[in-house]
Amino acid sequence: MLNKIFIFLFYAVFAYCSSDGIAKEDPKLDISNNQFENMCFAVYTNHSKQDGYLFPEFLAKKFRLPLNKEELIIGGLEYRVLLKKDSIYFLTYSSDIIYNYKLFQVEHGVFKFGNEHVDLFLALDRLEKNQGVRFHYSKSSALKNNSIPYYKINDALAFGNEIKIENKDCLDRTFYKEVYEQVQREIEAGSEPDNGYQKIGGVGYYTLIADSVILREEPSKVAKGLLKLKKGAIVALLEETKVIEEVEPYGKHSWVKVRLEDGKVGYIFGAFVKWKGYFPEGYKID
Repeated sequence: MLNKIFIFLFYAVFAYCSSDGIAKEDPKLDISNNQFENMCFAVYTNHSKQDGYLFPEFLAKKFRLPLNKEELIIGGLEYRVLLKKDSIYFLTYSSDIIYNYKLFQVEHGVFKFGNEHVDLFLALDRLEKNQGVRFHYSKSSALKNNSIPYYKINDALAFGNEIKIENKDCLDRTFYKEVYEQVQREIEAGSEPDNGYQKIGGVGYYTLIADSVILREEPSKVAKGLLKLKKGAIVALLEETKVIEEVEPYGKHSWVKVRLEDGKVGYIFGAFVKWKGYFPEGYKID
C-alpha cells in the first residue's frame, strides 16, 4: 500500500513540475550543457550611479575596458547584448572589438561573467511578451525578487528586454554609430535645467524606433489616439513641445509635434524617435 502511495505521489509531483505550475523552471534560463538559446537584448544604462558607477564607468574602471571620455559620462545609452550558448557578447561605443565572456550560472536565471579584475552579474526575468535582463555589481542585488518589473529595480547598473532580430544584426556597428550621433546632437541641443531629460536634436526627419507608436491629438499620454505607427516609419519633426512626461520604462521625455507622409499632424512621445536627416532647403514647417 505504501509503495502505491509513493508511486502516486512521485507521478503527481512529476506532472506538476512538467505543467505550467510555478514549480516548472524555464529552460531558456538554463545554460547547462551549452543549451542557452541565442537572444539579443536592447540594454539601457541606468541614469543614476550604482555603487558609485554608471554602467560605462563600471566597464572602464572595473572591467578595464578602453572607453573614451564621451561614453563614460553619458547616461542612458543603449547597448546591444547577445547571449549565445554559454557566453555573452557586446560592443561598446569606443571600439570595434566584440567583447565576449563565458557565463557561469549561480542560480536559476542568474549568471556571472568577468575577468581577472571583477565579476558582473546578469539576471533574466520572464516578462509578459519577452525576456527582461538586468546587470548588477553584486550577486545579492541580482537575486532580488524578479516579480518586480526590471525597469523598477533601481539598483541595476543596466536593464533591458529581448528584441527579435537576426544574430548578425544584434552587434551591428552601424546601430552604435547612429545612436552615438543622435546622443551627440541631444547634448549639443542641451537639457532643460533640473528636468533631467535631454532635448531632441532639432527639427528634421526622424525614424521611429518602436512598434505601435501612438500618434495623439494633443501632447499627452492620455490624449486621444489618432493612429498607430510602425517601427521604421519616417516622420517630419516640426517642434519639440515644452510638455514633459515620464512613461515607464522609457523615462522622462518631451512630446514632439510630427507630420506624416500623408500630411497628417499629431504628437508622439519623444523617446520613440531617432534622428535621420535634415529637411531639404525651403521645407515649410508651418
